Amino acid sequence: MFSMGRMNHQYLPLFLASCFFFISHSQTSSNTSSHHHCLPDQSAHLLQLRQEFVEKRIRIHLEALVQNMTYLRELHLGYVNISLSLPQSLANLSSLTSLSLSECNLRGEFPLNIFLLPKIQSIDLSYNYELTGFLPKFRFCSSLKKLHLRATNFSGEFPNSMDNLGSLNFNQQPQFFELFGSWLTQLEFLSLSHNNFDSSFPVWLTNTTNLRFINFYRNQLKGPIPSEIGRLSNLFSLVLSQNSLTEAIPSILFSNPSLSRLYLGQNQLIGPLKFQNISSSTLSVLSLSESKLNESIPRSIANLTKLRSLYLSSINLKGKLKELRNLDLSGNKVSVSKANINSTLPKFSSLQLSSCNLPEFPAFLEAQNELQYLDLSNNKIEGALHECASGTQSLKLKSFTFHLKTFPQRLKQTTKRVPSVTNGSLSFGIFLVIAFPLA
Repeated sequence: MFSMGRMNHQYLPLFLASCFFFISHSQTSSNTSSHHHCLPDQSAHLLQLRQEFVEKRIRIHLEALVQNMTYLRELHLGYVNISLSLPQSLANLSSLTSLSLSECNLRGEFPLNIFLLPKIQSIDLSYNYELTGFLPKFRFCSSLKKLHLRATNFSGEFPNSMDNLGSLNFNQQPQFFELFGSWLTQLEFLSLSHNNFDSSFPVWLTNTTNLRFINFYRNQLKGPIPSEIGRLSNLFSLVLSQNSLTEAIPSILFSNPSLSRLYLGQNQLIGPLKFQNISSSTLSVLSLSESKLNESIPRSIANLTKLRSLYLSSINLKGKLKELRNLDLSGNKVSVSKANINSTLPKFSSLQLSSCNLPEFPAFLEAQNELQYLDLSNNKIEGALHECASGTQSLKLKSFTFHLKTFPQRLKQTTKRVPSVTNGSLSFGIFLVIAFPLA
């Protein structure tokens, strides 16, 4: 049995090349099967070898490995330390359909002719910071369906002949944005974060009916969110956080039955919030943090029955919140009722009440036996912890941040890891279990 652990690293490229040869040779012997032709033991060796490259950051000589391998269909070497410019001979892989070279420390200019390979459908070059290049003008429509250029140095124009693209991901290349248009009709995945786009929301996206994922995080989009975006029947996730969007949030976003994740935080959006016709909503995550929504939360938010995470930090909202597991109200003026509200509150997993002007330890925590993360920092809670939390039962936390003046000795004895206290701030690490009451 061949042992990879004892292999001298100078022979690794030779072994990889031989495995590629077997794959290519087996493909020449059979053109009728749609399945891959790599034998099980060859697959095992290739996977184990790839792991060695990843863990030990071994360099490979790519040109020697793929020379004359015209039957190779997929070349995935993500996270392998190539540390060189790509050879022009890669453009001879006429059967190649998928090329993945993400985070390979590639340098120099990417060979233009690889984009022109007749069967190429997927190219991922993400996180090669020193890789340069540009996109070619195609004589005919490109067969490319997936193009990921995130964290590279590509420049130039974006050709409208790439109209078959279903997945597009890049950042720090704002020059491409002005060249997009309604011809990208097949898009399903669009991630354009960190591009400093300084314009209104691209209206052409409202006609791209196949879109499932839109990410414009951390740009400079201005003006209103077009209501038409809420009519995209396949849209699953919409990320518009950290832009300069204004006016009210289109209510149709809350009623879209396919939309599950909506991130609108850190914009200039205003109220009122309108939750209309939301009985069919599947919204599970809603982020409105650091917006200008100085309104009450409508009671109808309780009809978002699938909602599990709601982020409302620093927006001065008032109202009732139900059916949640993760709640962030940091930076708001929160008033906690002293009445018995345990029967109406959900079982939180994460609760963030930092800087909420709370004068005492919230009594409703007594029934929060599923809580794992609790942040009560920067409030006005005073006194020893056993006095603040008197009557609380079996509160089990993985992370707890709290500000107090005194720290009871018995609490130290109940923790699996001794917490640290710095300037009156108490912070517990993971695996902490606290049992109340404390005498």
